Amino acid sequence: MRKIVIASIAIVFVMTNVFAQEEIKKEKNRGGKDFSEILPHAGDFALGLDMANFVKTINNSITNAATGNSVVAFQSDFFGKYFLTDRSAVRARLGIRINNRTDRQFVRDDAKNLLSPPIDPILEEKTVDVYKRRQTELVLGIGYEYRRSLWRVQGYVGGEVFGGVGLNRHILEYGNPMSDANTNPTLSQIQQGLFLEEPAAANALGYRILESVKGNTMILGAAIFIGADFFICRNLSIGAEFDLEGRYNRTGELGFRTETWLLQQAYTAEERLVPVTSSFRLHPTGRLNLSIYF
Repeated sequence: MRKIVIASIAIVFVMTNVFAQEEIKKEKNRGGKDFSEILPHAGDFALGLDMANFVKTINNSITNAATGNSVVAFQSDFFGKYFLTDRSAVRARLGIRINNRTDRQFVRDDAKNLLSPPIDPILEEKTVDVYKRRQTELVLGIGYEYRRSLWRVQGYVGGEVFGGVGLNRHILEYGNPMSDANTNPTLSQIQQGLFLEEPAAANALGYRILESVKGNTMILGAAIFIGADFFICRNLSIGAEFDLEGRYNRTGELGFRTETWLLQQAYTAEERLVPVTSSFRLHPTGRLNLSIYF
């Protein structure tokens, strides 16, 4: 992804420079031309979309479709800008990341193999355990841009502060039901996706994990950025942007709802498994923006 973004930024700048040089030569021969009428002015609005991540989402959805497991639902940034003056603007950014994953694993079918045990374990009847992970991240950023114009191009620098939330949920579904006749059903290795204890240990204790509880993430940060927009016409531009952001993440305590068979019925309880965690990182990123103005 980083290579694609870097290449896109380089292409935009090279194409812009080539077009600019050619147009400048032509305009010198014709006596020059003022392109200020196609550039944004004080009081204008703009709406934009990060096309680099949008294209990545489409690509991943196509290339991963054959697996039947990973589905990248959506990933992109939306922008809204209001121009305070001809050279400055305030902007709002809404970042959306949605990533759904489903893993399935075969496991021994306890009921069918109890009635007719196979001669060869390889030929035993199977059922399926399912692990689902649902991740959603929403980030809202507020920033300021200072812009300078050259020909059809506006370069800009600025900064923003942002905050958001990351919502995480784990769901496990089992092919072997828990019952009085089978209080410790056979489990697959699917719980390893949660980075918890070995499934065999959980099985020996007589409980299994059903779903996660809490464990959401708070996001805070700030970024500086530099970029350029090439104006194709009065209401449309394409641009490249490089951001360097510092991000602080704090993930709350993660627990899981578990299932246990006691006194001829299933009991559920909440287990505290992962304490509060936090992290800070400097994260460079790039965007390839498409914007409309009105």
